[in-house]
Amino acid sequence: MMPTPSRPTTPSPKTWTVATPSANLVRRHYVNSRIHDLAKDQATLEERTMELLASEPTLAAQVKGKTSEEKKKFFQQIYYRMTFSLQRSPLTINFNAGDWFGQENLTETYSQCYERAVDPATGKMNLRSNLVQRAGVDDVITFPQAWQNKPAEPKRNGPGLKPGAQQPGHSILPYMMAGKTLDRSKLLNASGAYDDAALQANLVQTNPGSLQKKFDSTNKKFNPKTKQVFAALNYGRRPQGAITMYGNDHLVLNDSFKTDALYYPHDTYDLAARLDQQVSFDMLGVIYLKSKAIMRQQLLPTCINNMRLTDNSSNCDLLLEAHLFTDVRFRGGVEEMVVSGLDGKYLENAKKFCEKNGIKLVQS
Repeated sequence: MMPTPSRPTTPSPKTWTVATPSANLVRRHYVNSRIHDLAKDQATLEERTMELLASEPTLAAQVKGKTSEEKKKFFQQIYYRMTFSLQRSPLTINFNAGDWFGQENLTETYSQCYERAVDPATGKMNLRSNLVQRAGVDDVITFPQAWQNKPAEPKRNGPGLKPGAQQPGHSILPYMMAGKTLDRSKLLNASGAYDDAALQANLVQTNPGSLQKKFDSTNKKFNPKTKQVFAALNYGRRPQGAITMYGNDHLVLNDSFKTDALYYPHDTYDLAARLDQQVSFDMLGVIYLKSKAIMRQQLLPTCINNMRLTDNSSNCDLLLEAHLFTDVRFRGGVEEMVVSGLDGKYLENAKKFCEKNGIKLVQS
């Protein structure tokens, strides 16, 4: 499971240690590289998705007695309708408004756990011990293992990435990889579960001997700002967002984030999560092929028949996770904030926050 998001913080730019090249440039190259690679298999994966849709009894019954050409056209249309529906789904982040609005919230950007862990005085990442699994999982499901096996780029002066050029993966990796390995098997114990000792060894402890363990990256070039922000497509238009386990309140993001996001069927914290489940915006319908049966049963009625789904409290297998490799600024980046059960100073602070950032506040 993803850790519950806490109230975001915005590190001071005066004390923030930024590696070169910029996090923006690194993230841009990563997204370009992955979308380019995913496109190579898009046609094959779409064909397999249509074949799987053809095996669904309620759909198959609708084309009984039709010619093979008519059937093919029918399932193409189903696939494209599903893709279009997913592309139009709200992009959301669930959170706990009570944590955010106990006092006036002056933050400008929604930050992820790696950013929040940075000590503004030293620039060091002090990731809490309960997040070391998050770091290991993120590396494994974000980067192809082959990127770690390529030889290092020859040394040269200036930034290692150029704005306009397509970059090889092993040139991008040093700025984004938090741990030592992309081999999932090295993070598991004999029973196949994540091994806490292996995950801690995957990073470097910043305060040896302390009971409150904290960790930094082993990679001297690593920039915490390059890591993904976790969101989700609320494909079922659930009233309280994609999954209430992370809070009963949710943000609805601007649609502009969707096209460069990368998507996964279910929570990537799951042991079953793999890089080969990753899909791009253009091929979102392939999520049907990549997802588990329980999610497929919900994708069909909501994408094909426009059915609205009830709230999902904790079933991570129903989550359509979106990874955003960009800054999520509240002003301009968030269209709507949906909250429930807020009153008193909490509601007043929420109203101030939304007014300041041009966000529509909805009380459910």
